[in-house]
Amino acid sequence: MPLGISQNHVGVALTMPGSVEDELPLDLRIGVTKRLQYVPLLVTITGYNLHDIGNEPEGMKLTNQIMHHITAGGEFQISDAFRLRFGYNHRRHEMLKTKSRLDLAGFGAGFGIRVKRVRVDYAYNTWSSVGSLHHFTVGTKL
Repeated sequence: MPLGISQNHVGVALTMPGSVEDELPLDLRIGVTKRLQYVPLLVTITGYNLHDIGNEPEGMKLTNQIMHHITAGGEFQISDAFRLRFGYNHRRHEMLKTKSRLDLAGFGAGFGIRVKRVRVDYAYNTWSSVGSLHHFTVGTKL
């Protein structure tokens, strides 16, 4: 079961004379991935903003406090050339959902296709009434 740890935005922010001093948005993450034995599914759970645990909005239930720092996702590995992906970010869902209707804010889906040495990936994330994000990547090995 692979485990990864990262700390994003470590360093100092460069400033120009007369500008406001900015702080980098520190983000400590720990993630774990598990390939299921009898299903072609890779499951990933990541804890993020772990340096900031305990600073969640007041009045939040314990389960929401925990979910405030967790994302989950999966990848169905249909073949070497085709993969289907999905994910969920609870914090994004809670921040962006519209109370008056069923809302998919915080959910994402996508796919990956490999043809010879070229890999094409597409992902879609909904941000509720704010809109959505389409992410398209083309890559190859040199």
